[in-house]
Amino acid sequence: MAIIYKKLNMPDGTTERTDYICKVVTDDSDNVLTDSWIPINTSNRDYLDYQEWEAIDGNTIADAD
Repeated sequence: MAIIYKKLNMPDGTTERTDYICKVVTDDSDNVLTDSWIPINTSNRDYLDYQEWEAIDGNTIADAD
């Protein structure tokens, strides 16, 4: 199981969102098991988990689709 974080675009697709990121959990065959939008807010537990993940050398948030 892998976890990746991705940036999100605004609905019109022209700009990047600055209020949410996406957490994607995949299985060993890269099938998406879950995806969730995480508010960019330091009081949100999921966002704090993301910040810990990002602090590990080599972990980088993916660009928006």
